[in-house]
Amino acid sequence: MSQERYIDTLLNTYNMADCNPVYTPAEKDLQLEKATDDEYEHSKDYPYRQVIGSLIYLMTATRPDLAWIIGKLSQHLERPGPAHIAALKRLLRYLKGTKGFNLRFTPNQQELVGYVDADWGGETSTRRSTTGYVFTLDPKPQIPNFKLYMVKYQLL
Repeated sequence: MSQERYIDTLLNTYNMADCNPVYTPAEKDLQLEKATDDEYEHSKDYPYRQVIGSLIYLMTATRPDLAWIIGKLSQHLERPGPAHIAALKRLLRYLKGTKGFNLRFTPNQQELVGYVDADWGGETSTRRSTTGYVFTLDPKPQIPNFKLYMVKYQLL
């Protein structure tokens, strides 16, 4: 399942069709703080909520890899500032670079494989941990440059 056409429409709608692609959804150690009144005033005309809504649809349908960053950006729906908009535009650039990513379902897969990673207190402002996981029905997942601890489950 792929939504390349939807991503192209999204990029065109928000004037990002000619952007340079990136291959990570967010910068390393992304910290988004609440926008000040002045920052919000300069950013309030950007359609931040509409873009997030469009991305939530995409995430729910075929792109679970967007869940963490969309959750992070959604925490600032009320008062987005320039840093939030920059992070959102980077996410759109990520979509441009990865619009060929898709979910593939075939009838002969027998094995469910899970990969888990945690950063134990990696968020410096709250000391909260972040855990990421990927489950696949393909015994040989194509996840480049992704170091994970592997947990294997057998379907009954």
